[in-house]
Amino acid sequence: MQRIIEVLMTRDLMTRSDATQEVKHFIAWLNANLGELSLCEIEDQFQADFFLEPDYLEEILFSLC
Repeated sequence: MQRIIEVLMTRDLMTRSDATQEVKHFIAWLNANLGELSLCEIEDQFQADFFLEPDYLEEILFSLC
């Protein structure tokens, strides 16, 4: 998750706190909907929220294991 936070801070000029909150919000959404979503839907939402390539999503998914 740290890599995503760093990108948000650099690219979007977010504070660390705001970037961390954005990532936590996505993780909460993911946890709430995980059993109902396809990987494609998760990737689409990730790209809509962060405008990052899906390979960044792996960082979040692996943190949930």
